[in-house]
Amino acid sequence: MKNSCFWRAFALVAIIFCLEVVKAEQLYKVSEVGNRPVIAKFCGDQINDVVTASCSWRRTRRSAIMDENEALSFLQYQRSLRHGGRQARSAQTDIVQECCIEGCAMEEIYEYC
Repeated sequence: MKNSCFWRAFALVAIIFCLEVVKAEQLYKVSEVGNRPVIAKFCGDQINDVVTASCSWRRTRRSAIMDENEALSFLQYQRSLRHGGRQARSAQTDIVQECCIEGCAMEEIYEYC
């Protein structure tokens, strides 16, 4: 089972690498500073597979202590849930927005590890 997961993750990373290398034209996001090359658009189960494969080798424990931005983001999200909506989250970009709609770079995928 563990060996199967390894090869699945390896194949997915290899595909991502090939997409980046073979692509004739580079796509760049225009809404962010420091335009990074977009490797592909991932939607649905593909997002989970890519994040899992990309993050499996980066398994590091996150600190139990949040930095100020993480804490504020968490509190804003909790406040929006109490008011029956996701208003606070709408200002932030989530993985579906980044990877499915706009297309994402590896650095953005790593942010979700």
